Amino acid sequence: MRLLLLLTSLTLPALATDLVFDTFESDGFGEWAIEGTAFGKAPTAISPDGMNGKVTNYSDQYFVSSAHGGDLATGTLTSPEFKISLPYLGFHISGGNHKSKTAVQLLIDGKIVIEATGQNDLAMRQVVWPLPDHLGKTAHLRIIDAEPGEWGIINADHFVFSDKETPFFPPPKYREAKANQDGLVATDALPGLTVPQGSNVKLFAENKTLGVYSPTALTVDEKGHVYVAETHRFRFGVEDNRNHLYWLMDDISSQTTADRVAMHEKWKEKLPLEKLTKVSEKIRVLMDTDGDGIADKSEIFAEQFNNLLDGTAAGIMAFEGKIYFACIPNIWSLQDDDGDLKADQRQVVQDGFGVRVSFSGHDLNGFALGPDGRLYTTIGDRGFSFTTKEGREYKYPNQGAILRFEPDGSNMEVVHTGLRNPKEIAFDKFGTGITVDNNSDQGDRARVVFMLEGADSGWRMGHQVLHSFHTTAGIKDRPINQWMQEKMWSPKNLSLIHI
Repeated sequence: MRLLLLLTSLTLPALATDLVFDTFESDGFGEWAIEGTAFGKAPTAISPDGMNGKVTNYSDQYFVSSAHGGDLATGTLTSPEFKISLPYLGFHISGGNHKSKTAVQLLIDGKIVIEATGQNDLAMRQVVWPLPDHLGKTAHLRIIDAEPGEWGIINADHFVFSDKETPFFPPPKYREAKANQDGLVATDALPGLTVPQGSNVKLFAENKTLGVYSPTALTVDEKGHVYVAETHRFRFGVEDNRNHLYWLMDDISSQTTADRVAMHEKWKEKLPLEKLTKVSEKIRVLMDTDGDGIADKSEIFAEQFNNLLDGTAAGIMAFEGKIYFACIPNIWSLQDDDGDLKADQRQVVQDGFGVRVSFSGHDLNGFALGPDGRLYTTIGDRGFSFTTKEGREYKYPNQGAILRFEPDGSNMEVVHTGLRNPKEIAFDKFGTGITVDNNSDQGDRARVVFMLEGADSGWRMGHQVLHSFHTTAGIKDRPINQWMQEKMWSPKNLSLIHI
């Protein structure tokens, strides 16, 4: 048997070693430094509005583009420092053919040692640079758009180091291809919207007529009124660690909401507190008074959610005359006593959510009525630390969870922990709680999670730090972390073997 194993290993072809540097399959640029406006706030899955045409042949679903704002916009994306450990670097590129102006560049000691430009087209091509002469050197990658004229754009994707001249590039996953495959068709009601064939789509309310602004969630009460949670504070009070890496170590050290207040006080010279409290989240109520299926009346039901700690208005539910509202750091209960569509009562059901800034969007989310008559909600890895009305303590500062409570606000409980960014919860016909959890930009997959009493799905915010922010955290080379090494995100595959 030993001889057989040895011979088998000798006859197998040598496998390539691929080290993925960045896939840009995320909602931000991580530790890449951003200058200018051309690259927007994050990678994109569609051609930006400033681009005439469609980008093709990129890997997976997202790519980097400097076309935000069209040809005129300029800027750079510069990677954190890294050591060249493999002799080849591959990536995708398209865009303008302007040497040193629309290019992907490798910088060593601040000097350009090699670069590639587009070819005045939008079809991504694969480029592989031989780097054996630079092994062991420290370097940066820079994606640059310094050309404001014609073809003043650059697109790039999927940077991977390899010991072979042919690194692996995942195939594209175009959204429109999936839509066609699913049998969805376009509708004139909203550009880009696809719906099941035979469906009828009608705009219920829009900004230009009723002032609806950046809705995140909605609910319908017993009278048919539609309540909408609107975020006005996103990037205007609700921040993101990727835009403030100077406070990263303070943020991941924060254990309570009081700690986060102290962190903002510490860094107020860089980010004035006034900017964090200037804008308020809002709850809007919409009505269709003539029964034609289109809203014709709009009122602000509640606002003044603009304290230093206040997060995104991310969840709302009407239930038995009350409006439950999820807005870090609080779960609110609001009530209109006199029928004027204004909240007369507003009470905090529970505070202590959002002990960290983390990533924007990793919020306290919406509600569902469980089969036990209690309300369920979820929160992402902005974490929480609180004491309930009954004196029970819960301290989970670095992970997300599923929680539940009685409609009167009592008996708050944590049900399922170890989640990264769960988005709301639903119950199937068997009474099983189900949520969805986002991936962490490391090659893991987004997940459908079945709620289990007392379960821990394994996620901790430190797994993200080890991947996206290791340089800022003082770790020069990206380490392997438990989340990926043990594949804690992957469903268990069980087999029966008959002997």
